Amino acid sequence: MESNKNLVLVGMMGSGKTLIGKLISKQTKLKFIDIDNKIEEKEKMKIAEIFKKKGEKYFRECEEEITLSCLKGEKQILSLGGGAYINTNIRKECKKSSFSFWLNWKKDIIIKRINGSKKRPLAMTLSETDLERLINERAKIVHIGTNIISKLRNIIKKNKLSFSKCLIVIDSKIPKKFRTLLLRNLKNQKIYTLNFSANEKNKSNLSIDKIHNVLFKNNFYREDCIISFGGGITGDVVGYAASTFKRGIKFINIPSTLLAQVDSSIGGKTGINNKFGKNLIGSFYQPDLVISDINLLRTLPKREIICGYAEILKSTLIDSKKNFIFLDKNFNKILNLKGNFIINAILNSCLLKKKIIEKDEKEKNLRKSLNLGHTFAHAYEASLGYS
Repeated sequence: MESNKNLVLVGMMGSGKTLIGKLISKQTKLKFIDIDNKIEEKEKMKIAEIFKKKGEKYFRECEEEITLSCLKGEKQILSLGGGAYINTNIRKECKKSSFSFWLNWKKDIIIKRINGSKKRPLAMTLSETDLERLINERAKIVHIGTNIISKLRNIIKKNKLSFSKCLIVIDSKIPKKFRTLLLRNLKNQKIYTLNFSANEKNKSNLSIDKIHNVLFKNNFYREDCIISFGGGITGDVVGYAASTFKRGIKFINIPSTLLAQVDSSIGGKTGINNKFGKNLIGSFYQPDLVISDINLLRTLPKREIICGYAEILKSTLIDSKKNFIFLDKNFNKILNLKGNFIINAILNSCLLKKKIIEKDEKEKNLRKSLNLGHTFAHAYEASLGYS
């Protein structure tokens, strides 16, 4: 390694970080640090004991403190768990001081390695189905940035998402330049497009039928893909169509409004309306990728940005005083879509919701807190016929 940066190995438990780290250390003569071992040394107990006696929250706090301290060293090799890399502070420091590599394996291999392991506390308490869900959650990353639609081909490749045919359902309000950019970055696939007029009255079974008809007529299979390119309404409809086509087709969501980027694109809720109310028909169906491009927001009227900001602000009332203070201090910069300020606002909101959704994906209890303000508003919309 010619650079003074650290080498960070990231991956699920059982992905081989320790083995590979030691092998690289032997070849390069660089120091190898296993963060879990460091935590055990500090706490004078095994990881499983820490989880049992002090809880996961305490473990994550120790993990952050020790990891950030170790990352300040130079030219060493560190092994981090997938849970550590979800931490915003750790990820920021890794980006600044290290080269990071995600060690990825097929899910069935990981599950076989860790299922029932007494050394890994999460593996001891989770079923095989839950382990698979955990792998999916940690592997799939919501991509947020400026002009990242132009990097879509590479993002798809890095996430090992392959398909030969793709239907893009495009909100009719999306500017032509972004449509062209998206199509240019999917040129290796056979592409079909369908324009969609996004309004509450079109959140209907009729729209689902139109999407399904295109898929059936062009012989789409589960291994193919459907992309939503639009705001929250478009994402809700396309996500539901994806979940019900042959019981599930690959799904990429490219939200084009701030509200969609921080709300409806996160967590897998899909749905349509009927005469009895809003979103009463739907499913929980997680997208394979979410691509939130800040450039899309620059074409929106200020009112749309304020609507999205209101959702970000509301979510901090549920769980994060720290994020509330950040928004209060920087709201003008966020509303004007200034660089890292808008990116951090979106990321923090997504991470907050992710934390809740991981504990209650199907909204049986805790996730209902994210509906703060929605219930009354949806009833009011229904009373006006979604006008």
